[in-house]
Amino acid sequence: MTVACGLFALLGCRVLVGRHRATVKYVGPVSGQEGTWLGLEWDDASRGKHDGEVEGTKYFQCSRPGAGSFVRAEKVNTRGSSVLEALLSRYSNKCGELGLPDVQEEELYVHTVRQRRVHIQVVGADKITSQQSQTQCLTSARLVGAGISHVGEAEALARAAVNLHELDLTGNLVHSWDFVEELVSVLPGLKILNLSDNKLALPHTPDPSCTRPSLPTLQALVLNDCDITWQQVASLEPSLPCLEELHLAGNAIHSLQPPCALQPSQPQGTATATPAQQHQQPQRQQQQDAAELSGVVGCRGVSGFQCLKVLSLEDNQLADWQEVCRLSSLPALHALNISNNPIPSIRRPAPPLEGSQEPAPYFPSLTTLFAAACSLSSWADVDELNKLPALQELRLTGNPLLGQSKTGGRFEIIGRVGRLKMLNGSGVNARERTDAEIRYMQKALSEMEGLPDSNKVAAVARLHPRLPQLAQRHGAVLSTAASTTTSSSIASSMIEVTLTCVATTPGAKMGSTKKKLPLTTTLAALRTLCEKLCKVKAISQKISLRSPDAPFPEEISTDDEKQTLRQLGMQDGAELFIDECVSEEPLTSQ
Repeated sequence: MTVACGLFALLGCRVLVGRHRATVKYVGPVSGQEGTWLGLEWDDASRGKHDGEVEGTKYFQCSRPGAGSFVRAEKVNTRGSSVLEALLSRYSNKCGELGLPDVQEEELYVHTVRQRRVHIQVVGADKITSQQSQTQCLTSARLVGAGISHVGEAEALARAAVNLHELDLTGNLVHSWDFVEELVSVLPGLKILNLSDNKLALPHTPDPSCTRPSLPTLQALVLNDCDITWQQVASLEPSLPCLEELHLAGNAIHSLQPPCALQPSQPQGTATATPAQQHQQPQRQQQQDAAELSGVVGCRGVSGFQCLKVLSLEDNQLADWQEVCRLSSLPALHALNISNNPIPSIRRPAPPLEGSQEPAPYFPSLTTLFAAACSLSSWADVDELNKLPALQELRLTGNPLLGQSKTGGRFEIIGRVGRLKMLNGSGVNARERTDAEIRYMQKALSEMEGLPDSNKVAAVARLHPRLPQLAQRHGAVLSTAASTTTSSSIASSMIEVTLTCVATTPGAKMGSTKKKLPLTTTLAALRTLCEKLCKVKAISQKISLRSPDAPFPEEISTDDEKQTLRQLGMQDGAELFIDECVSEEPLTSQ
């Protein structure tokens, strides 16, 4: 076999040119050039020169514009390293993770002022070197950016990594699921595998004629930044019967529609799609997804993954909560990360029509949801989260809804979502929950004050669906709030607050003062009082409120200076922090 013929086996493989990774898309001649060339699509698209087309001839198709170029075969590292080679190299101090030589013995010196070398003894260095050379003792190994493209000698690897159960192969040259199957067969104790930043060529649809081996020992799989779709991952589900944790961040996933199996009647030898057709497939799939979601019926849920407990879809392109709802029937799913997806709203799917099948489960086991930096803009989205029956931990930072609040509208989220025990990384204890619910209830009641009685019931159901439940729980407080609204006695609606000046500007009077104030005190009047006590001008004040037992204060962000302390949800025992506004334009009094 000639060298040129042997190179054809590289099609689809991952290679190195220097330290730059690429995928081989073409092997053969180039018009006007001598010899055999490799058409590459670079991971770093800035290294490319074209889309696989030169002087009107299309040689290959790039998935990203301008990421392709041609390179002489002799300039390409087509072999790569094996897992065994990288393991021995990394853990016997022969080279570092990026192929750089480790610190040599002669480098363990410092130079004095007179340029004399003084040897430094590294405490425990001999012991560390000895431990690293004993790869058989390793339970976890990190082989990042080691140029790994194949498993290597099976028996030698099995002996060298007999106790290995966690392996990080981020940023290597793995391109096929066959690699994973071979690796797990050699290392049957492997439970956690990280293949992030490897461009994997996975099937888009399950093929009934191809039976893949089961990998029952694999419990956690990390495929971040692998340029794969959910359909490709789902096609592997039969091979992962015991998978408990799956990470798919940074893959531009826009749909969670289950893959469609190949038709059994498809004749063998059917021509494969051209590169142009393959390029159009994702666009057609996206159109099909949109058509499916636009209907009342037909939104199929995810099947399989019966043991999956943790799923991360962070930093993808999911733009509809209905896509997320495809995951709602996963029986064991208790932690879901959908942060940094452009999801504009949250709405539970409508129940089926009367007489039709029972509604599907709605995340029955989900206790943790991370939805930070999405596009949520309505409190109704937060109300929808209260419908998750097991939700206890929530992260919503970075959403437009909470953009005006320095701490994420904490009290209102706690008031609207009844089972939270952790919010934005901070625990919610019983005292804070009570205070937050009362404050939220007071705020909701103040919004209802100006509405006709005939409209209040509908308004409460629409704007504050949890208010009736809170009224039952905190009935005494609700009665007190109602009586203070109609009472003419100022004393019956007084609260004690602590005013703490934290401004450091010249003339500001730092310190704390306790004051009893009527709940009818407006924000404008409060600023006047703070100016008198703290010597900070009212138009420059930034006031933050910390409710009793709350972990941190929240800035009072409102343009309505006529709002009262009751409308702001202020409670007895609250603390107000007065600082000077650092914005370019001071607050305007009203």
